[in-house]
Amino acid sequence: MPQSRFSSIAPTHGEIIPEFLPVLRPDRIPCGHIPPVVLTESENLNFKKFLIVVAVAVVAIVTYKLLTRIDYSNPVTVATGFTKAMKSHNTGRASAYVVPSQAAEWRQSIDEKLDGMKSGATENYFDHIPADPGFAAPVTIAGKSVAVSADKSFSLPMTQVDGKWYVESMPF
Repeated sequence: MPQSRFSSIAPTHGEIIPEFLPVLRPDRIPCGHIPPVVLTESENLNFKKFLIVVAVAVVAIVTYKLLTRIDYSNPVTVATGFTKAMKSHNTGRASAYVVPSQAAEWRQSIDEKLDGMKSGATENYFDHIPADPGFAAPVTIAGKSVAVSADKSFSLPMTQVDGKWYVESMPF
């Protein structure tokens, strides 16, 4: 049987010929090919360190949630939070202070009104909202509770539902 010109360099099963070594070297990985990451026995993941990292992350998330929650039992906190959210043009965060049954439609209507305003009118609207309102406890007149800012230039109608205070609506 005649020999082909490749028979002298073709490897047999399990054998590596030196001419093929440059192709098999790890520093010659083709572009775009990412080798799989496999942990060997010498690179075991330290389970204790992993649990510590997870525990720290859980503590950080719980602390953040506790520090940023809204105290609906205090009408001054609710009115101040709503005012600061509106001052920062964040209607999504402000809607968290509105009566829950009306929050979605309030946000949609306020967003539509703000989008329909010209830029100068929008800026004037947000300039009217005080950055630090200094609300006092709401005053109830004729069955309606109103929180008034310290300088009496800004007021918010408030309502109490199941012991929690909410903003009824924002004067436009």
